[in-house]
Amino acid sequence: MENGFIRRSSSIGRHLMHISFKTKYCKKIFEYKEVESLCRLIFLKTAEEMKIDMQELGFDKDHVHMAMDIGLLSITEVAKKLKGRSGYKILKAMPWLKKKYFWGSGLWNGVIYFDSLGNNQDRIKKYVKMQGRQMRMNNFLS
Repeated sequence: MENGFIRRSSSIGRHLMHISFKTKYCKKIFEYKEVESLCRLIFLKTAEEMKIDMQELGFDKDHVHMAMDIGLLSITEVAKKLKGRSGYKILKAMPWLKKKYFWGSGLWNGVIYFDSLGNNQDRIKKYVKMQGRQMRMNNFLS
């Protein structure tokens, strides 16, 4: 990596994104540390397999934020793989979650929040890192 850019066979650049997923029905499942830990592990392993540079990963009670370089992948490719794999594996490993909170449905809300990190890279990464610690985004973006 040179000057923050990643060299690929036919390109050089970066595709830095802030992506967030919310749980279905806004259920606060990440209050359970074992759920957060498993989700973190799945996201990191999946990102590694997809050759995504996961720079920050932060959890609040009912959502997750990520700052990453997704390379030549599309946002929908990344979201589909991360949400699909984590939802399947978490609900399989912890069937009580599905029974208690999701009543036979999936783990994640269908909406994907995304934005380019642009010139706010350090502020967004700090925001993602501070999830669940009572900090608000406007403290970082002002």
